[in-house]
Parts: sequence; C-alpha cells; structure tokens
Amino acid sequence: GAFRPLMGKVKSNPQQVCDEAWTAAAEKWDSGVEATLALTLLTGIGPATASALAAPLRSDIGFMCDEAIQACGLPLKYDPKTFRAVQAALNDRAKKLGKGWSANDVSRAVWAAAKARSLTGEPAAKKPRL
Repeated sequence: GAFRPLMGKVKSNPQQVCDEAWTAAAEKWDSGVEATLALTLLTGIGPATASALAAPLRSDIGFMCDEAIQACGLPLKYDPKTFRAVQAALNDRAKKLGKGWSANDVSRAVWAAAKARSLTGEPAAKKPRL
C-alpha cells in the first residue's frame, strides 16, 4: 500500500480524546471488530490504522492493508463497512486453513505474496483471492 503520513493528525488528539477512544475500545473488547473501530474516534486513525494497532493484540483482527482489501475483491475503501467485510474474509480463510492460523497471519501472508509478485514481475491477474 501507499504511505499515508498521518502522524501530525494523530498527534493533534487531546489526551482526553485518546483516553475516551481507548476506554471505548476496552469496553468493546469482546468484539474485536467493534473494539478496533472504537479507535477511529481519534483524528487521523481510520479502520486500516486502527487494525494495525489491534492486530498484534487480537488474533481475530488482521491488518487492513491494501493487498488484503484487494484479495477480498473489494474496492480500496477505508470505511467501517469495508473493514467489517475484510475482517470476516480474513477470519473465514484462517478457519479454512486450520489450527495455527489467525486473521492477522492471513493478512500478512497476502501482503507477503503481493510483495513477492511485485519483485518477480508476475502478472496482476495472479493476485491472491480470499
């Protein structure tokens, strides 16, 4: 995916807003998707960035990278609806792959496959699909 410089926006969040977003996420912790989306209360944090924060902490959340969105056959949109669809697809694939696979593992595998293809010049028609 493309680098999106958001640090200035993220740093603009007052401490109280940060506390409220993390409290909201903790209150919704039973649902990984809803907990992750609670972090989007912060300026500069959309679903993709929130997933980057949550994925290392939750096995049911995969990083919403461009490659994962594309592997789901979805347009590159960074909204809650797309986030939910990507997470459902990542979790479904992890279940099909079996024990030891998480949504984040699947997302990372899709990203790695896309990067490997870009290095070898393999045609775009061979993009992974979930």
